[in-house]
Amino acid sequence: MVEAGQAYNAANQLLVDGLEEFLQYYKKDRIVMLKETRREFLRIRDDLDVAIAKNAQVSRNKPQDGEKASHLLLATRKCFQHFVLDYGLQVFSYFHAQYTFFHQGYDLLKDLEPSKKKMAEQLAQLTTDVTAKRREVEYAHQLSQQKDVLDDSTNNPQDKLTVEGYLFKRSRKKSKVWNRYWFSIQNNQLVYVKSHKEEPVLLFDDLRLCTVKALDNIERRFSFEVVSVQKSCMLQADTEGLRRAWVAAIQGSIDMAYREQTESAYPQLLCVLGNDIINSIYEARCFQEGPVKVTAANSWQEKEAWIKAKYVEKRFVKKPSFSMQGQSLVASQTSSSEQHLGLQLYQAAQEGHLGNMAAALAQGADINWANKEEEGRTPLISAMHGDSLVACEFLLLNGANVNHRDNCGQGALHAATYRGHTGQVCLLLKRGANQYAVDERGLDPLSIAVEAAHADIVTL
Repeated sequence: MVEAGQAYNAANQLLVDGLEEFLQYYKKDRIVMLKETRREFLRIRDDLDVAIAKNAQVSRNKPQDGEKASHLLLATRKCFQHFVLDYGLQVFSYFHAQYTFFHQGYDLLKDLEPSKKKMAEQLAQLTTDVTAKRREVEYAHQLSQQKDVLDDSTNNPQDKLTVEGYLFKRSRKKSKVWNRYWFSIQNNQLVYVKSHKEEPVLLFDDLRLCTVKALDNIERRFSFEVVSVQKSCMLQADTEGLRRAWVAAIQGSIDMAYREQTESAYPQLLCVLGNDIINSIYEARCFQEGPVKVTAANSWQEKEAWIKAKYVEKRFVKKPSFSMQGQSLVASQTSSSEQHLGLQLYQAAQEGHLGNMAAALAQGADINWANKEEEGRTPLISAMHGDSLVACEFLLLNGANVNHRDNCGQGALHAATYRGHTGQVCLLLKRGANQYAVDERGLDPLSIAVEAAHADIVTL
């Protein structure tokens, strides 16, 4: 007991001495040094803000003042970058010293086995992170000494998904004051923040309804404007290169927002058809032909033969008839089975009946059959009359010509636009429909949308 008490007192004294030495050392040297470095860092950061503001306020009619302001901004920014790296190295050095101290304390507290294991894991991870971060900062410090050109302030401006950086924004109030905020493009929206303590402000919530253009007719340089159907906003970058990058990034985000937010009807199509409807078509004559439907217990060769007979050779599909079950319209009496199947597909597309459409295609109907009695319209154009998005998707998946035009020069895109079917218009544009094709009146789909006052289609 006496020996254990002596060992405890010795360990306790070592711990107290270590704490005292640690506090005195950092109070006199490291903490003071960090505070001085931070004050210098804040001073240079303020100088950088002043240089950026002066550079932005230079008139385009004073090129000499603009060149001086740009050189001053370059020098101030490089100095700021050096101080940022030095400050970071001192902070990491301070953390490393803290790690060393607590590691020694861990060695003295061997009796706390559960806490010792937990602390060991944390310290090991901290050691790895600090070492990797130190190497990264030292490497960046070496690169900054060799760099003699101005670094762009935006993070990856060519990235169409997430772009961010500082921009000047003109106030919409009467004063027209220009304020500097941190802008970013995220989830097809343009947002900005006034400070890190505040929530982001949504400037444009849907980039599909926006356009962007450079402004060369105002006093401030490097300006551009984002315009939507509801409002417009003038922004200013620090350099011409950054302005071009932001304009390209916003335009790319607008294009991507249009492509990504066009909903596909394919999942709904799968739900409407299902296995029961497809099997009733492709296995209609299965029992008449004799083969027994394969199961999971059959061999791979038997399964392959069954699939080829069912889907490739279409051996079990019911032969076409001259009546159309479940339809309100009756096919015209023609001498050609092909004409009958084409008409069956045409009528089913107009009614949006996927089962009859699948049956007609399985029996050999031409996906691009033209109905001569109705101005040469195809099943895809006929589907535009019924406002069935899944019918349109079904025809396109089976190879329908999206740019086929009838005798009046109108295609599926013209028909969907005329009737104001926004979902079908988006789907056709996504599949490569020609939006510049004109009909016999000389109207393209956009002109038809303007004439019919379909605002949702005009803004696509």
